[in-house]
Amino acid sequence: MMTVNVLSLPPLHDAGSAFPSTGMLQVGAHRVDLGALRVISDDEPPVRLTLKSVQVLIQLARHQGVTVSRDQLLDTVWRGTLPTPEVVTQAIKELRRVFGDSRDTAEYIETIPKLGYRLIAEARFEDEPPRVDVAPETAAPAATEAAVDRPPPRREPRFGLALRRAAALAAVIGLGGAVVAFSTHAWSPRKTGPAWVAGAPWLVTTDPALELGPAISPDGTQVLYHVVDGAAQAGRVRLQNVTGSRALTVPQPAGSSDQYPSWSPAAGEIVFTRTQAQSCRILAMPALGGPARALGPCGADAVVRVDFSPDRHWLVGMAATFPGGASIGTGLARQPVGGGAAEPFPYPHTPGDIDLSPRFSPDGRLLAFRRGLLPYSDLYVMDVDAPDTLRRLTRFGSRVVGFDWTRDSRALVFSSDHGGEPALYAVDVGSGQIDALGIAPAVEPTLAREADVGAYRVPEHRFQFALLGADAPARLPAPSTTSDREAALSPDGRQIAFVSRRTGRDELWIHDLEHGDAYAVTSLEAGVPRLPEWRADGSGVLFVLRGDGPGRAFEVALDTRRLTPRSPAALDVHYLSAAPDGRLYAVALADGEHGLYALEPDGKADLLEPGVAFARAGDAATGLVFNYLDRVGLYRWRGKDLQAERIGDAPYFRYEMPWALAGATAFQVVAEFPTRRVEAIDLVSGARRLVGQVDQGLGITAVSSDASGRQLLVWLLDRDGGDIAAFTFRPAVATEG
Repeated sequence: MMTVNVLSLPPLHDAGSAFPSTGMLQVGAHRVDLGALRVISDDEPPVRLTLKSVQVLIQLARHQGVTVSRDQLLDTVWRGTLPTPEVVTQAIKELRRVFGDSRDTAEYIETIPKLGYRLIAEARFEDEPPRVDVAPETAAPAATEAAVDRPPPRREPRFGLALRRAAALAAVIGLGGAVVAFSTHAWSPRKTGPAWVAGAPWLVTTDPALELGPAISPDGTQVLYHVVDGAAQAGRVRLQNVTGSRALTVPQPAGSSDQYPSWSPAAGEIVFTRTQAQSCRILAMPALGGPARALGPCGADAVVRVDFSPDRHWLVGMAATFPGGASIGTGLARQPVGGGAAEPFPYPHTPGDIDLSPRFSPDGRLLAFRRGLLPYSDLYVMDVDAPDTLRRLTRFGSRVVGFDWTRDSRALVFSSDHGGEPALYAVDVGSGQIDALGIAPAVEPTLAREADVGAYRVPEHRFQFALLGADAPARLPAPSTTSDREAALSPDGRQIAFVSRRTGRDELWIHDLEHGDAYAVTSLEAGVPRLPEWRADGSGVLFVLRGDGPGRAFEVALDTRRLTPRSPAALDVHYLSAAPDGRLYAVALADGEHGLYALEPDGKADLLEPGVAFARAGDAATGLVFNYLDRVGLYRWRGKDLQAERIGDAPYFRYEMPWALAGATAFQVVAEFPTRRVEAIDLVSGARRLVGQVDQGLGITAVSSDASGRQLLVWLLDRDGGDIAAFTFRPAVATEG
């Protein structure tokens, strides 16, 4: 059994929450939309800025004509992190670039040697942002050339919110839906279609338990959610007023687990799943207590996370089916209310499609759901009576953790992390226009159907890295107060590549296990790096850059820090792997189908095998190993137009980096709770053996191996918590053309 050395990592930190996120700032001849992170100049298309650059500009404008020291900027803009002074220099460079300014002949920002910076251009804060048209060709720039929308965090302090709560509730509930003045974040819409305004959120719960799946009542006064007992892994459903009063726990029998609560179409009734004695049922009962009635079964081959069909005759949800015990797919299914066999929902679906979380619009005309190769997905929508109208509504290919309909059925509010941390957005189902709501971090949004109130979960994660190996050094990463994640062990086992927000935004970092230091190897202007992978010789690190568009493959050379694109712009890359001979491979999406691609040196991509979920490139003897979306087992690629060779059993797919490869051995994360272990699979004999386990944390998220397979790196979810928050939400008045 391998020994374990745990590398403790700090919790996620919210930076920039003290800065305004709305309005316009006039700076010389330019106007800066503080909410959209956009500079608007005469006769020029809008140019986006990073969040930190805007926050630096705000500080300089607040002290116009006065020198602001570098230390003051670090302490204010990067408060709670440990960045290098270089981050200030980079922010100033970006501001000068978009203003057309120069250090030598400064007209906007003057450098005061050894002291700091001074804004010498005239600056004035405006109360309201103007409406600006954005041409389609400038609305979604290439990931390598323009910054992605990065909405600033809007997390409220945990205390002193009583007055804000009362004012917001009086505005949307006590005054019959009339909206009074409150602090909002307005994002400029196009002339066709509405914009949306979200009020400042407030915390509803502060329980240290893991709180999941909020569902707000139709009138917006109460929130359902379930908490998880970490030791027993049992769920309990709770009901709480949005004012944050004491929660009511739904009674349940001993030994049962209640989860996934929602509101029934019947007034005052709630719906949830109850697991007990190896059985699962969907139950309905009065919200304030009373006898429960069974609506139907739930489980791996039945409907879970249900929504009611508009006629209330069906429960519609996602279901995993196993035809013949071999094929695996996740599609939408329905079953009669009150019991009966589940059946496929009638809509366009092909084997391998992973469809989740169906939600009917309040008017009953539309159905929306998530589709994508987990953990990435996009939103799709169709007419209930015309399934052939199915269309893709978003094209981020990001982690979409929850969505809900606006009460007028015109838009969806969803959580996406394409701009960095998960934030809330609204997408108009007619025009496809997307508005950032300025609320982050936020997942699992839920909206009331009779009031302008919503709720969401405020995620709070902490990760640890653990080395599994007898000779693994037990050295800690450099101190940090922010989030480190998604790590990969170098082929020689001496370094770790990982993603971190230590400079205030997501960058790729290297941790040297021998010397104990850590340093950033990227300085990205846009996008979020994901899932680093090492070159076999350790000279560079590959990663997927995700943002407002397809994922792109990039490589950073460790000696020069030079960044090189490795995939064509049209290919939506999800995973990367580098072979010892230097060849690069990607699991990517193109023309609506996932496949295994070879990335050519000229920037083109060659499809090798369709339907692939995950792949690793081994040595010459092992070759390309992968698993399919729609069947179990590991396979070896034998060449184009040749049938792949099945070489072992493994789960069809779990989440990112579900297994690692070293020689003829695959390393797989075992998901069962409470064990946190890794098993080795011999690809020749199929034999399995336990190679290591970790006795702390909530579970192993991923595994990485050095070239020899003697040392493994896993990253653990050490804390999964957060609170439920609420906010006011309404459509803004759209401008006329």
